[in-house]
Amino acid sequence: MKFIRLITLTVIMCMAIEKVACQDKDGNKVVARFYIEEIVNKQKLELLNQVFADSFLVHILTDSTQNLQSIEAQADFLKYLFKAFPDIHYTVGDIIGDGDKIAMRVTLSATHKDEFWGYKASGNRINHLSEIFFFRFINGKVVESWVQIDLYNLYRQLKGEK
Repeated sequence: MKFIRLITLTVIMCMAIEKVACQDKDGNKVVARFYIEEIVNKQKLELLNQVFADSFLVHILTDSTQNLQSIEAQADFLKYLFKAFPDIHYTVGDIIGDGDKIAMRVTLSATHKDEFWGYKASGNRINHLSEIFFFRFINGKVVESWVQIDLYNLYRQLKGEK
């Protein structure tokens, strides 16, 4: 009888470990796409809590720093982005998942209508700007993120260079 209890306990522990280690990557892909298509493209900031944990780690790839961010801080950044680029639109390319992480390739198109990162509004059209998002999920919510943006082409297009 003790042997059966030990085996049962071992099976339950293995199932719990597997659930944590093997998250639903297809569900995570849906959440990542929802972030771009519903929250960013439609500017529905009230839905951020459906995608992000209450606080999450953001890795800044341009200077290799990281900081803990809240949903409110994410909303503030997106408001700033929407003010600078009111017609912003992302097109999702590939989404690849592995365990608790996904990588998503997107392109951005927008018109520069207000100050952004020190660049005054130019009215210039930003076209086909590449970005790659990496998200790590726990229980279907982003707990860690990385974003790689094509800064060279962003700055070039903000200045109106061809």
